Amino acid sequence: MAFKKLSSLNIKMILPLHGPVYRNDIAYILDKYQKWSTYEPEKKGVIIIYGSMYGDNENAAEILASSLSEDGVMDIRVYDASMVDPSFLVSESFRVSNIVLIAPTYNMTIYPAIDVYLDDMLRMGLKNRTFSLIQNGSWCPASLGLMKKKLSLTPSFKFTATEVTVSSSVNEKTREDLKKVAKEIVQSL
Repeated sequence: MAFKKLSSLNIKMILPLHGPVYRNDIAYILDKYQKWSTYEPEKKGVIIIYGSMYGDNENAAEILASSLSEDGVMDIRVYDASMVDPSFLVSESFRVSNIVLIAPTYNMTIYPAIDVYLDDMLRMGLKNRTFSLIQNGSWCPASLGLMKKKLSLTPSFKFTATEVTVSSSVNEKTREDLKKVAKEIVQSL
């Protein structure tokens, strides 16, 4: 509603409560504010956020990213949650339409770096995204169910149908499941 009121004004400058003063590209900035305020993704794209203790989830993330690329997705970014600040991951979540989470089960919980990202993202009130969930665990994988439980608190989130469990390392079945997830992501774009 506020943006409708603003549309009739000749805006020459935007002075946010924090950050830079905008004197140029006002239409571009207003478009960003409109998307952020309605939780509309800025782009039809995919971020893959993984946590990996031994490199196997990193491998799964790279396989999935390759499959998405082969299927024609242009905007794909892969992030190691242990190496990237959660605030950056949250801002990337506002940018794209699809988010893939790959997490090992860690002491019957979600891998800590992924869990911190989830909590921060949920506190920011993100909406209207499609998630794909992949877990890793050899004797009692639990992270997928725990991630889905947290994400299900936001009714506007959607999920791809295929849920993948990596049993320690990627095998042929896992590779096929990852390709299936890639196809579902492409369909949701």
